[in-house]
Formats: sequence, structure tokens, C-alpha cells
Amino acid sequence: MQQCFPLSHTAGGLMLLAAGLGVPDRAPADLIATPPPGWHEMEEEGPPALGSPAMVWDPVRERVLLVGRDLDEWTLETWELDGSDWEKMEPENSPSGRADHAMVFDHVRETVLLFGGREQNGNHPDSLWEWDGEDWSLIDGGAAPPGRSSHAMASDSARNRVLVFGGTGNDEKIFSGGTWEWDGTQWHEINAAAPGERFSHAMAFDTVRGEVVMYGGFDGQRLDDTWTWDGSEWSELDTTGPPERSDHAMVWDAERGRIVLFGGQGGGTTRSDTWEWDGSAWEEIDKTGPSGRVRHGMAWDGTHGRTVLFGGTLLSPLDDAWVYFGEEVPDIPPDARARGDFDNDGCTGFQDFTFLLENWGVEFDGEPLGFPDFTALLEHWGEGC
Repeated sequence: MQQCFPLSHTAGGLMLLAAGLGVPDRAPADLIATPPPGWHEMEEEGPPALGSPAMVWDPVRERVLLVGRDLDEWTLETWELDGSDWEKMEPENSPSGRADHAMVFDHVRETVLLFGGREQNGNHPDSLWEWDGEDWSLIDGGAAPPGRSSHAMASDSARNRVLVFGGTGNDEKIFSGGTWEWDGTQWHEINAAAPGERFSHAMAFDTVRGEVVMYGGFDGQRLDDTWTWDGSEWSELDTTGPPERSDHAMVWDAERGRIVLFGGQGGGTTRSDTWEWDGSAWEEIDKTGPSGRVRHGMAWDGTHGRTVLFGGTLLSPLDDAWVYFGEEVPDIPPDARARGDFDNDGCTGFQDFTFLLENWGVEFDGEPLGFPDFTALLEHWGEGC
């Protein structure tokens, strides 16, 4: 049975759909709860607090995978979330205990990959591991990137590549200029001009625009820059976004075509703000959510159309889990802003006026709907009707 939220959420407009009606491409359920937009804490008993948890969505097995360090021993725990229930896995083999590793889904091998991290003795292994749903196994991928921790990984599903950038390694080396890709069989170092050295940054793949988006990190000071990787070159974007930070998390919201960013450290505080990237601009989301934290895990849950967050650290390790549903993004057709025909039915009239009122202030293509759109509606009123 899918996640059902307590009745206290009904005040925000909770809608219950029986037997999954009206929810295409999602697992059927006796009852599906659609909460109001924003953050909601999960009530199910889950994993204990873990050190530097990493999370990723496995679309083949329709599970969220969580891997983090046992706080009492330097061993890794592997957990899976099926949407409502957490299950601790008992693999026969497992990567060595480590912190600040990264995970991603490999679309070629159709398995989850784990790379890097920092072992108890301070060593940074360069081994690559894969999870097949039951066990971990080592992959021999040839010459690998130097071992590192606090790096970022993203899965480029358009080119079937996994991108690795940045991090810190042995002798406190901070990596810069080295962009690496995994093609499902072996590693390749890409000779391309790259952003400056950094670690504790975050990356996510924008499937709409076919590019990896990277934000922030630490290079001696916390950063607030936004970069994209299109498969051949890095580009820094001229955009105003979240305040500087490191140790945050980002995930691609596949239903709404947005990247969701939460938390991190910056400005002398542990941040608890939520931001979204729509491909051209950042927008802060004014929703109460989890407490501020760093080094938390975050992943997209494709079966239930939501972002899942687990744990992290705020003074001490946390064991809470949250889900995030974003505001519905209006589907405004091309040229609608100029013609006022927002529902694209060929007639500019009352239906467009209603649409504009319901979505007033909602951002579209980097600009909120507002008075210029109302003016366009009046100027073209009755056209095509």
C-alpha cells in the first residue's frame, strides 16, 4: 500500500484517489494520498541515523536505495524504500565502510553504482561497486578516477553516461579540471575546460534540456555558482540563485521538469531552504519543511512522483525521512503569453482568464504570470472564438 498521510494534512487540500484512478504510470493501490504541495514527514519506522547517507532511485526495481555508514562501526548499511516500507538488506558482499561516497543509476548496466568515499583510516578507494537488488559486486572498469570523497555524480540518461566531478582525495587534495565519464564498461577522462576545484557540491541531470546541472560546493570558501555540462563542455550560467553553500543535495523532479535543492551549510548557518531550478532560473520555495542539515540523502521516487529525503546532520546525525511534492507546473503552450490563449484551444476568452487567475504569480520560462499576460489577454479577447 502506498504512503498515506495523516488527516492533519487534509486542511491543505488532500485528495484521495481510489485504486489509483487518474494517476498514470504509478503502482496501483487501494488508496493513494495526494498531499498538498510542500514537505511532509514520513511516519513509518525507518533506518537509524547513518553517517553521510547517499540515496538514488532505481527505476528498474522501483526502489529508493539508501546506503550509509553505521555510526558505531565503520560498516555500510544498505536499505531500500518501496514507497511505504523501509527494508534493511543483507547482502553477502558490501563495499568497505566509508563516508561521503556517491551513488547513481547506470542506464547501461541497469544497476546502481557506488563510487569513492573516505575510509576510517583516511584512505580514498577508487573502486566501483554495483548493486543488483540483492548483492554488491566490484566492477573492473580499467583506469579509474583517483579515489575521492565529497564528490558529485550524475546519470546522463540521454548519452548513457555517468559523470563524476570534483571531490577531495588523499593528502587533502581538492580535485579540479578533471571531468570523468563512465560508459557502462570503462572510465574516460574528458579533456575539457572545467569549473574550479571544489568538493561538497551537488549535481543532477535535467532530462528535458539534456544537461547536467551543478551548483555550489567548497574550495576554501562556499560557492554560489551554477554550471551545466552538455556532454562536451562546461558552461557557467549568469543567474542569481540560492545563497552560497556546500553539503547540500539536489534531485531531478521528473514529473514537473524541475531540479529540487535542499539544505547545506553557508553564511554561518545550517540551511533549511528549498529551491527549484526550471532550466533558466532558480526560485525559492516558501514551504515549511525539514530542519536545516548537511550531508543528507535525497532521491526521486518515480513510482510515487515525489522527492524523498533522509537524515543528514544538524549538530548530531538525524534519522527522519521526508517527502516533497512541488506545485503543479502550468502547461502554457508556445506563444500563449503573446496571444493570451493559455489553454491553446484557439479561443482567447474566459477559460484563459480563469487559467491566469489560478496560476497568477507562478513562474513560467523564468518569468511569473502577471499583468503583461493579463494585458495580452485583453488585447486578443475573442480572437479565434
